[in-house]
Amino acid sequence: MLWLAAVTAQASGPVEERPTIDVAMTLGLRWVQPDGWDEFVQQQSIGANLSWRRPAWPLFLALDAHAGGKTNSEYDPNVGGTVYTNDATHVEFALGLRRIGYSRKLIYDLGSGLAWAYGGYGKDTVRVSPGGAFPQDSDSGFGPWAEAGLRFRFTDFYSAGVGARITSAHGTLYDRRVDLGGWQACVTFVGMTLPKRPKRQP
Repeated sequence: MLWLAAVTAQASGPVEERPTIDVAMTLGLRWVQPDGWDEFVQQQSIGANLSWRRPAWPLFLALDAHAGGKTNSEYDPNVGGTVYTNDATHVEFALGLRRIGYSRKLIYDLGSGLAWAYGGYGKDTVRVSPGGAFPQDSDSGFGPWAEAGLRFRFTDFYSAGVGARITSAHGTLYDRRVDLGGWQACVTFVGMTLPKRPKRQP
């Protein structure tokens, strides 16, 4: 009987005894709806997706943070060099649930929840108000988010891959309703799972 129990346990795979933590560090580009964003429709972004699950839970708790922006520059003959005219910034903090699946060579994840998004940018002072105050406006809003990712496993705990994300949040910039969330395409350059999951798992 003891031998049969041991064989059955081995066939069913390892039993999780500790919570699982999954971390994905990303670099990507974020696009927003063009209305009201002038030349800042596309911005660079860096982010971290943190997932945590107890052994008996089917889903992970998700806590994500993303931020980035864009800076414009141009040659100014008056100073004989490059001047930085204006810039834009975006920040997003998200809570939700994430499903993560582990196979021998791949890790996939699907997540969704509620996000707080912030965005803002400054007007080009060279063209709008030369010599005057620097026009700057920002706003924030809440909305749903969804994300999907696929990573390739290189070791029992390290992985890398690609992903996509969309957030629906809106605010007001310069008296216009604008998209503060947008969608993002990214590369996951560091993916880690602790404790490590042996690649022999089905």
